[in-house]
Amino acid sequence: MRAFVNDNDTEVVATAEYVNGGFTLTLPANIDSRHLKEMMGVPPSGMTVSDMNAKLTVIDAYGFIGVKSGHRTGEFQYITAADIYDLTSVLFFYADRNVTWDGDYIDNNGNTEVWDNVSFKKGWNTVYYTVIHHNDNTNTSINSTTKPNVTLKWTYLIISSGI
Repeated sequence: MRAFVNDNDTEVVATAEYVNGGFTLTLPANIDSRHLKEMMGVPPSGMTVSDMNAKLTVIDAYGFIGVKSGHRTGEFQYITAADIYDLTSVLFFYADRNVTWDGDYIDNNGNTEVWDNVSFKKGWNTVYYTVIHHNDNTNTSINSTTKPNVTLKWTYLIISSGI
């Protein structure tokens, strides 16, 4: 298993062996600056960022990949369930300093993005990412450092062969 940052499975920051139905993965205490970037840029109207110079990286819900014989076989996700439409997953952010994101905005597709007073400390931070779909084909994404009242578990999703 590999943990990678920035949606690029070549930027691996940790590895672990999947043995006897489980794994132990230790994230590095510090992340090389080449993996860090300004995640927000200019904040959209409705958002506040406490320190615009802060740099971050993220291991997102798809950032833990299974590899066998050098080939990607699937993804480990820490989520509420693999077969429901609305779900909560966990994102792991690394920040180079303390920074807070707060507020909400609507993107160009009508989707609402909410940052519920997310306070990053320098180092690794857990953010709970909840997606709620609406009947008008939009969704609301809520990011929070407060764990919602849901049960999360590691789930392995096998990559389909495309048959």
